[in-house]
This record gives sequence, C-alpha cells and structure tokens, in this order.
Amino acid sequence: MIKRLKKYSKIFNTENNIIFIFLLMLVVLFILLNVSGLTERLELLFYDLKVTVSANNNKHLKHDSNIVIVVADKWSFNNVNNFDLEFDRWPWPRDVLAETINYINESGARAILFNIIIEVEQNTEKDTKLINAISNVEHFYSITKIGGFKADTLNNLDRTLSNLNNFSDKAFKKRFNINKDNYVSVYEYSGKKYAIRELYKSLIKNYSQQQIPEKFALNVKLNGLSSDSSIIDNISFLAHSNIPKSFINAFKIICGSYMSRDIDGALREDIPIFKDVKQNLYIPSVAFAAFIDLYGNGEAEITNKFIKVKDLKIPINNKGRIKINFNSKNFKYKEVSLLKVLLSSRIQKNLIQSDNKLNRNIINPDTFKNKIVIISSERSSPSDKIIDNISGAKFYSSKFNYLIANTIDNYFICAKGEDKFIKTLPAYLVIIIIIIFCSGNCFLICKCENIFIKFGMIFAGILLYLLLSMFLYVNTSLRYDLPVIVPVYLIFFTSLTSFLWQYKCVYNKQKEVDKLFGKFVSPQIKKALLEDPTLINYEGQKKEMTVLFTDLRNFTSISEKTPARQTIAQLNEYFSAMVDIIINEFDGTLDKFIGDAIMAFWNDPIPQDNHAELAVKAAIKMQQKLSELNKIWLDRGWNDLQMGIGINTGEMTVGHMGGETFLDYTVIGDNVNTASRLESLTKEFSANIIISETVYKSSKHFINAEYLGEHTIKGKEIPVKIYKIIDYNMLT
Repeated sequence: MIKRLKKYSKIFNTENNIIFIFLLMLVVLFILLNVSGLTERLELLFYDLKVTVSANNNKHLKHDSNIVIVVADKWSFNNVNNFDLEFDRWPWPRDVLAETINYINESGARAILFNIIIEVEQNTEKDTKLINAISNVEHFYSITKIGGFKADTLNNLDRTLSNLNNFSDKAFKKRFNINKDNYVSVYEYSGKKYAIRELYKSLIKNYSQQQIPEKFALNVKLNGLSSDSSIIDNISFLAHSNIPKSFINAFKIICGSYMSRDIDGALREDIPIFKDVKQNLYIPSVAFAAFIDLYGNGEAEITNKFIKVKDLKIPINNKGRIKINFNSKNFKYKEVSLLKVLLSSRIQKNLIQSDNKLNRNIINPDTFKNKIVIISSERSSPSDKIIDNISGAKFYSSKFNYLIANTIDNYFICAKGEDKFIKTLPAYLVIIIIIIFCSGNCFLICKCENIFIKFGMIFAGILLYLLLSMFLYVNTSLRYDLPVIVPVYLIFFTSLTSFLWQYKCVYNKQKEVDKLFGKFVSPQIKKALLEDPTLINYEGQKKEMTVLFTDLRNFTSISEKTPARQTIAQLNEYFSAMVDIIINEFDGTLDKFIGDAIMAFWNDPIPQDNHAELAVKAAIKMQQKLSELNKIWLDRGWNDLQMGIGINTGEMTVGHMGGETFLDYTVIGDNVNTASRLESLTKEFSANIIISETVYKSSKHFINAEYLGEHTIKGKEIPVKIYKIIDYNMLT
C-alpha cells in the first residue's frame, strides 16, 4: 500500500497540483461565464464586430432602390398643426390613412406593407374608405401581433411540472383541465417530454381565440420534419391580435409582427414563417411577406436546414430563424414622412392650395413607382435594440422600419445571386476546425524551443482563428458564421495546457540536469544540455577524453601545524579559484575532490574537439592563479602552497555510477589511472605540470615543454613518454 502511494505521489507533486488547480479554475470560470450568459453576450459582441467589418468592406454591394419607407415620424407629428388639417395627434383618422394608401397605390407601387395594426372595428365611413383603399392594392400586407410560442410554453410547463408534488389533484385539474392521475400514467409510460406535449394539446383545445381565415394561409410543405420538431415548436404560436371582420376581404396577406431578440435585446434574426398551432396554417413574417408573395407565389417548403422558395434555399437554424445580413454601409433606403405623402395627395386632388411652403414638401409620384412601400409609425414600432447596418452599433425604434427594409432586401438580393444568406457551419465542420487549431497549436508549442515564442503561439493561434471567422463572414461568396467564444476558449485552454506541460518538462529537465551534473559543469554546458537533451548519455560510454589530476604537495604536514579554521579557509579559497578556472573559463567537468586533490575531465557531457588543449590551458592558468594566491596568503601570514598537475588523453569510460542514494558522475579506466600517476611524478621531476605524449601532440603548437623520457607507470607494462611544461606565461 505504501509503495503504491509513493508511486502516485510522483504524479501528485507540487508542480502538477499547481497546474491542475490552475486549469480547473479556468474550467470553472468558463462554466460560470456560460451559466451567467456572458459567453453568449461576448459571442454577440464579436458578431457585431463582424457586421461592422463586413459593412465597411462590402461597399460594392448596393441596396435595392425599389424599397421605400413611409413613416409617421417626428417631423409629421411636429408639423401636423402647421397645415390647417382636421386632426392633430396620432393615431390619425382612418380616412386620412386611406388617402395616403391611395396616393401610393395610384403612383404605381408594386406592393404595400402596412406596418400599423388594425384590430378594432369602428364601423364608420372612415373604415369604409380605408377598406376600399386597401382593396384597390393588389399586393397589400397587413400585420397582426403574435405570441404564445409553443417552445416557450413547453419550457414553462417543464419548469412548472418539475415537481408534481407541488400540485394537489384538485389544483392540477383546475389549472390544466386534466386529471393528475391521467397525466402521471402517461408520464410513467411514455416519459416526461411526451406527457408535457399531451398536456399542451389539452391546454390549447380550451384556448379560445379568433381564427385566422384560411385565405391568408401560405402553401407550406414539411420535408423531413415532424410537427413536434424543434423548428416547428419555435415558429408555432398560439395567440394573435384581433383581425376586424370588415377588413378580412380587403387584406391580401396577414403577416406576423414578431422578431426574435437576443440576450442583449438586439434584433439580429428574422423568423420567415410562423405556424398557427390551433389551425395548423402558416403565415409569413413582416419582412418575408413581400418576398414569398412576389417571388414565391405564396409557396414554400421547410426542411431541417432551410426554407425553399422556388429554387432558392434560405438557411435556417434549429429555431427556424435566419440571420439578418446587414450588408453594406451604402444601404440607405429612401425614407419619406407620412405627412408629406398626405399633403402631396391633397395638392394633387386640389383639396388644398399649393404654396412655397407646401411645394417644398411634395413627394413626386415616381418615388413609389414599382416600389415595395413600408408604411409605419415610429410610435408603433417596438423599442427593441437593433444592429445599425451603417456603424454596427445598436439603436432604437426609429430605425425599426429600416431593419424591415434591410431584411426584405436580404431575401431579394440573395434571390438575384448578388449576395448570400448568412449560414452556420455544420457542427462537424466546426469540431474539425477546432481540432485542427487545437492540435496544430499544441504541436507548434511542443516543437518551438523558445519559451516566449511558445507563449506567443497561444495568442497567435487564437488570432488566426478570429481572422478565419471574420473572413468566412465578410466574404460575400461564403457568408458563414463561425462561432468564436467557445472555440477560442478551447484553443486557449488546450494551448495553455500544452504550454504549461512543456514548461514543466523544461523545468523537470533543468532539475534533472542539476541532479545529474550539479555544479560539475559550466553554465554554458548546462545550457547546451537543456537545449539539446540528446547530448546526455544515461547509460555510459567509452570515448576518448582528457583527464586532469591535481594535488597539493606536503599539504598534510602543513595542515597539522596550522589551525583548523585557517586550513579550511585557505583550502576553500584554493578550491573556489581552481574550480572556477576548470568549469567557467575552460568548460571542463569537475569530477570530484579527493582530500586536497581535484579531478576533472573534458569532452563530456558535450563533445569538445580540442579537449586536450583546454585541459592544458586550464592547468597553466591554475598554476598562474596559485602564484597570485600565494602572494595574498603570505601577506596574511599563511603558508604558501605548491601544486602538481598530471594530464592524460585516451579512451576511458564515462557515466553516472552508484545507486539511488548516491550517484557519481565520473570517468574510469586505465588512462584515468595514468593521469593520476603522472601527477605523482611531478614531485620526482620537480615539475608543476606533466603531460603524456598524446596530450603533447594535441598541444605542442602553443606550449613549451621538456621531454622527460619514457617512464614505466605503475600498472602499465609499456613505458609512457612524458613531458614537463616549462613556461606558464604563454596564455598572457
């Protein structure tokens, strides 16, 4: 059990725990952002940015000049008293509205969209005039308020019935007009979803409302969709405003005045077709009415991916909505004040005398010729926020009519092939793109060596994804809306995880190098090992190397006559100076201290072609440094020291030797012993540095050496040629 815990303790170490906790915090933060709706809001903010960039980039697109907006605007309300009219406030009399409709129709308008709700019969002569005016228009679209959407009702029922214990049998019967036991039996047999739908059907049977006449129904076919699909649930409504009976024969098409709002209250989508739940008939939206009438002859086909009108496929999401394309900043529709239309009509019919003041406000009949005309009032428009197709900002009801015009234009411009509807990429393609970006970023982070470039790669990948999303939307031949926030988070999360893991691996490698080599090698060699870990040989190997041994002469007898504190202090100064020369000046590797002796070698752990030369230069510099130290020590009253050095080059075995509790990085072999014996000969020949012939051959180009002959070394049968270095000033 203890062994198993020790095994897992390596996984749950401090570094891993910090990384795990940090990543867990990121996951929790994302969940909180998602639950709070902030993720969706951020997605919408970036979508608005794409709208703005697209509008600024697609200046070549031109709006449909055949769409005109007639609006009862502030100018109309503020100036109505200046022209001696028989009314002074909104709503204007219906016979006055009839005058404006007649003027527009007689001017040759192609269609009129009357975005003012008429739901009360007045049964007066004024009604008759308005009915006659409407009857004379071949393509006239009137609106009705709709609500009580099936999807919302089902969700509310789901939440309400989440705990059946809250309802007594009597309360359940009173509220839902069905016995609780009957509902529970269906619930247990068929499941909650089916039971709620059955409950919904029983509710609408008892819901009374005026029916929409069959004459207003579109010819809609479902292809591959059930009546209970997500799309149908979201477009199905239960309630609508009253349609006066006297106007029914005059109206040509009834359209639903409902536009879906996003979480921030802005309008970015249109629902082209609505379904009356009780009558099982379909009516168009305000913007879609003109298109399906004039282009599609009132016929459409709904699938799970698009609405088909003739040969045009209009992409929809799983709620039956399309994204409104705010095409270009050049889209500036003609907008006319309703009061000016009325004045123009009365001047034309000589009902009022024209003068300079009136002439400035006359609207030429050609303004409406062959045009789709939207008649509306600022005061009758909803106060929903809308995306401004000019700047990408949000604004309020004064531009609601502009939104309708833009949406109508979307349908017709796409039907002409001049632009495309905004489509959402299929989920599998989005997943593939995310996987490509996540894996690509992780791969590049793993391959990149520089830690700062690794970190920069995280944001480079995110920026590239944002640019891709922007390109797919702005390009008029593509028009794909690629989601941003969740994919960006996944790219960031996986890239950061890869970065932290790589950083941890580098950190662990650093610790491993420190553990294996400690203070035995120079910072330059450590850096080389960290940059290229393949240089580290963990199994040991035989190779040609140069090894150096030093020893202080008569140090044992000197130390016996010297206070221990002084001996230790002097020895530490000596070791510090010598090791600094070996490691930092000549890139040697410190093997060990043996009493007052030093053992070092070259050509491992990194290759060094001039290893013998480096060892000789180090030895010379060490003798020079010792002379400097002796002067300092003599001034202190300390003993001076003499050092012998032996150097040999040859094949030897190098590696980490020992066990788990003690590990030594060292060299062994016959040539190592030879170097040690050469150091011992320095006393016999009164020399400070003795080198073997192999070392001499590699260093003779820069040293002065005296040949000492061949000498038999203990442990070797063949005599060794040795040399004594006699000049120590060659490095200065």
